[in-house]
Amino acid sequence: MAATFKLESDLERLLATDNVGRLVFDLAGLTFVDSAGLGGLLAIHDRTQDLGIEMVLTNLSAPVQRILDLSGMGPVLLD
Repeated sequence: MAATFKLESDLERLLATDNVGRLVFDLAGLTFVDSAGLGGLLAIHDRTQDLGIEMVLTNLSAPVQRILDLSGMGPVLLD
């Protein structure tokens, strides 16, 4: 949860600049996402949509893909 809050605050500073058009999360090596991580990804996704910034998740492991599918968040985060 602490990592999620730090990530969100760091990204907020990055997204405040005018030169971001695409945000890519390379999730290679990530084998688990908990509810705090999902919530963080959703919050970031909502924020990037509001700003007209494309958000992309790449290199999802099978376990992370399964969590996204089971939670129903796959279609939202992988659109």
